[in-house]
Amino acid sequence: MRTTILAATAALSLAASGIAQAEELRLSHQWSNKDVRHKVAEIVANEVAAANVDLEIKIFGSKSLFKPREQYKPLSRGQLDMTVFPLSYAGGQQPAFNLTLMPGLVKNHDHAARLNESEFMGKLEAKMAEDDVMVLVHGYLAGGFVGKDKCITNPDDVKGLQTRAAGKAFEQMLVGAGASMLQWRLQRFIMRCKQAF
Repeated sequence: MRTTILAATAALSLAASGIAQAEELRLSHQWSNKDVRHKVAEIVANEVAAANVDLEIKIFGSKSLFKPREQYKPLSRGQLDMTVFPLSYAGGQQPAFNLTLMPGLVKNHDHAARLNESEFMGKLEAKMAEDDVMVLVHGYLAGGFVGKDKCITNPDDVKGLQTRAAGKAFEQMLVGAGASMLQWRLQRFIMRCKQAF
């Protein structure tokens, strides 16, 4: 069974694959070694090393092993042992995974802890199990909206605005609320946001 470290609200997954008798496991993620998600991967690797079970987790960060959205398929096929990634990245293989990116899904840490034990998460983990993937660690990162001229706190606030979102499900939600979508690459979007503030 593959394994995933799942972090929602941008539902991240540290996943592990069917790894029998392995001495070295490969863990892939897209972030720099200064990012908190890399730190989570290091904690897991260090705990395994401290257990002295003749097993090493080798971390491949900064998209060096697989591209961000291409990690789930290799994981489910045994070509990758572990990953830390937003579960919604695998929404193309399992559309239900897009639910983990919905705004308001996780309100706070207490709510996240309850969500981990919920029927909702159980059903998502059952979907992962169909692909021979399992969650090792759940993690949640705060997310939100930013506006140039006003705060965005409810759907009416996006009517008439040009927006960019982190995935098709999010885009559909914003368009449904009356926003239009910018088709900029993320780096250009970040640069424009920095210029605006």
